[in-house]
Amino acid sequence: MLIKLKGALLIQGDYNRVISFFAYRIGWEIFRKNYGDKGEKLIMNKINIGIYFFIITSILYATRFICGAIGGIGGTEWGKDEFARQLSYVPNGLMIATIIALILGIVFFVWGFKDSLQKK
Repeated sequence: MLIKLKGALLIQGDYNRVISFFAYRIGWEIFRKNYGDKGEKLIMNKINIGIYFFIITSILYATRFICGAIGGIGGTEWGKDEFARQLSYVPNGLMIATIIALILGIVFFVWGFKDSLQKK
């Protein structure tokens, strides 16, 4: 599928990259406007980024169980063993992404908290 954007023809996959780039640019301009002085706002931003990663972690972790529950919809029996079997069909990449998001959340939260203690 071809999409015309400002005189350029793009394939569908490239369109998603262009939208991501524009969203990144808009976000970066807002960030520079609000946090350009690298003061207290930047430290709180590190803590907020850590909290956002914690939210992403919880969503990814819950998605794993939701996928397992959806996989068991057509089953004739319900139980702990059946649910564990359905969870085994959920790809490991989801749990890996959950662990990475958790580690990043901890790193950013501790980094921002440490910076805020050094500021005082």
